[in-house]
This record gives sequence, C-alpha cells and structure tokens, in this order.
Amino acid sequence: MSPAGTTARSAATLTLIAGGERVAVAAAAVRGVVRPPRLTPVPLAPPALKGLANIDGAVVPVVSLAALLDRPCGRNGRMVLLDGATLCGLLVEDVGALVASGAGGDRSAEIVALLAARLGIAPPRPRVPARIDPVEAHAKEQVVALLGLVVGGQDYALPVAQVDQVLRLSPHHAAPPGSDPVALGTIAHRGATLPLLSLAALLGLAPGGAAQRARVVVTRIGAHRVGLVVDATGQVLRVAKRLIDPVPAMLQRSRGAARIQAICRVADGTRLIPLLAAEQLLAEDQAARLLHASAASGEVSVAGPAAAPERFLFFRIGATEYALPIAAVEEVATMPQQLARVPRAPDVLRGLMNLRGRVLPVIDQGRCFGGTPVTAATRRVIVTRTRDLRAGLLVDAVSGVLAVPVAAIAPAPPLAAEQGALFRRVIRLDDGARTLLVASPDALLGRTGRDPVAERVR
Repeated sequence: MSPAGTTARSAATLTLIAGGERVAVAAAAVRGVVRPPRLTPVPLAPPALKGLANIDGAVVPVVSLAALLDRPCGRNGRMVLLDGATLCGLLVEDVGALVASGAGGDRSAEIVALLAARLGIAPPRPRVPARIDPVEAHAKEQVVALLGLVVGGQDYALPVAQVDQVLRLSPHHAAPPGSDPVALGTIAHRGATLPLLSLAALLGLAPGGAAQRARVVVTRIGAHRVGLVVDATGQVLRVAKRLIDPVPAMLQRSRGAARIQAICRVADGTRLIPLLAAEQLLAEDQAARLLHASAASGEVSVAGPAAAPERFLFFRIGATEYALPIAAVEEVATMPQQLARVPRAPDVLRGLMNLRGRVLPVIDQGRCFGGTPVTAATRRVIVTRTRDLRAGLLVDAVSGVLAVPVAAIAPAPPLAAEQGALFRRVIRLDDGARTLLVASPDALLGRTGRDPVAERVR
C-alpha cells in the first residue's frame, strides 16, 4: 500500500450509536468491538463509569458513551475497546459503518477530553503510521516464541503462550504405586492440587536425564490445568513462522506424531525440533480419567518455594461482592438491635455499639459507597483497625475468608481520585470471570476520620 493509502486508512472513522446519536471516532484508536462483558461496579463512581471488566487478563474501566456525552442511555449492545495509555471500554447501543477519510465529524478528541476530565482516564497514545521499508520487511517478519524441552533425550518445543509457569520438581517426588505410567501423582501449586503427567510416557518415550534437572511445565489440556514433567527445559526460541512446517503426511499416523502439530527448522535448517500442542496431548476423556486417577492418589509434595497467597474477607453490599485484607480485620460481630445515636453525625455513621466494654463506631458501608443504607437481615459488623483508627463496618453479608494466589491479585486500573484511593487492587477469580474490588482499610477508616466525628472513631 502506498504512503497516501496508509494515511487515508489511518484517518478513517468508525460510527458508534449512543443515546440515539451517531458518533464518529478515529478507527486507529479502536482496538476491537466485543459484546458487553460482566461488570464489577465501582462505588462512588461518576454516572458514566459503569464498572470494571476483565479483558484478556487486563482489568479495564468501562464507560457509557451516552452518559459521558450527557445523552439518554439506551440498551448497550456492544463495547468498543479504545486503545490508549489506559485501555478503556465504551458501551454503545450499536456500531455502524467504517467511513473513509474526509467524511468529517470525528469526535475522538472530545471523548478523550471528557474521559480525562471526568474520570481521570489518560488519553490515547498517538499512532503514527510507520513507513515500511521493503529492505527491512524481512527483518520484521512474524515470529513465534517457543520453550525448548528435553524429553527422553530428545528435543521438543511448546509455544510459550501455552505455558503458565515452569517449576522445579522435588527430587523426592515419586509416582503412586500401581498408577498409570502417564499419571505421576500431584503436587501443591497456588493453593490447589496440580496433577502431574509424564510427557515422555505421552510421547511413547523412556524418561531420561538426571532427576535434579527435571522440571514441571504448567499448562492446560482442555479445561484442566496440569503439570507436564520433562527431563529438562531449554532456552526460549524465537522462530519465524516461515520456518515452521506441517508434520509430513507419512508420519501423521504414528503414535508420537499425532501429538506433534508442526516441525521447526532452526540453526539454518540443520536442526529440526518437533513442536507440541498441549491440547493434542490427550483426548478429553483420557485427560479426565488420568486427572481423576492422579487426584484420587492423594499424593502431594512441594515443588519449591512459591509466593504465599494473601487472605481476604469477602463481604457484600447489595448484590456486589468486595474484599478486605484479613490483616485489618479483628472480628465479625452481629449487629445489635439498637445503636447509640450521635447528634449531628454524618449519615455514614449509624451510631455507637458496645463491644465487650469498648465503644465502637459503626459505619454504614452502603452509604459510604454512595448507595442505600444497609438493612439486610444477614447484615454484619466487620471490626476493622488500621494505625490508630478502629471502627465497625456495617455490610449486608459476610461471604467468608479466602486465600487468594498472588497471581490473581492485580493493581486496579486508573480511577478518579476518590475511587482510586478506596480501591487500589482487584482480585480476579474463576479464570477471570469474576472481578472483585479490594477495599483499602486506610481509605475506608480515613474517610470517616475526616468527618466531625473523627475523635469518636479513634
């Protein structure tokens, strides 16, 4: 394509329908269009910020474009991912046509300014179309990252995108007696039990190599997370796609080749490395049978040091669930029938309760989060302390305590100042299907500490 053609394409606009109005935005700033995902509401958020969503492992703020433009909100049928310094989702009623350059009416700058002013969402990075030099095109060809494996004394590779983690296998680990040669028992991993499968046995090879070099490659086979035991792992290879060939037809009927998806040519074609695909290693019914046998063995050994999970108390305000670090929680108490009222106190302070001879201020978290007062029959008081502040947080219900793996905890996306102080982290559960906001104890009690009843909260 000529430079002029590239420029014209980058200047095209995408038509969005929001609040009954047609709004054009620069197509170059749009990463994609998806169906509206499940949202986690953000308390005290501006009306336009509808919540947070988990998009491909990233927590993304989701905004109603109609509300942002002060238009009546209709039924949202699509979400447009706006690419920028902060990835943002725009809820719209529908997406229209892609319009060529010169049509006019691009409102991207207005939307970006409103996102920054009202929600504190950073503007997109400018995209400058790159001029492709034909001489450099070969150097910029697509490559695939592969993890080198040694199995039965032979070299194999697995796409890095299919690898969750690589662990050191304890030299004291042993397979359960009488088990299938493929099933090697289980180990503890991220607070759960990880079934181990022998990759050598899956490929019809005899295991080899020193036990001290054995590694566990954590991956997924269908819906199951498993650990593939290999003799050793090698370096990460970056192989051009043009150097990856399909398996020759005459080999596709062999037992081992059925688990190989391609052949990689490396070292100028002098070495051929079979490329495995995790999903081809086992049929779904075979995977379920082997994993059930591994789990039934009850064998658990430690694969090595891992970051300790963090424990959280889960509570509910209305229909939304939140988390609070357990380190800040003293206890969970039943709400008394009556509270001592405090004259001229703010609405968030429901009153004072007597907890084993000590006066405890009770703060209504429903009102703190900008909603209705807590009135549920299941309501509880979470006794919380941080620094020199101590108070009871009144919530609709307490769900329980959960140890959350470090990998499931992430920083919250950029939010407005008030919400950003209250919620600095998020928890992603059920493989990202659920996203919970983690409330900051300092911010929760500090909000009350700024009120005239500060001395009663101490």
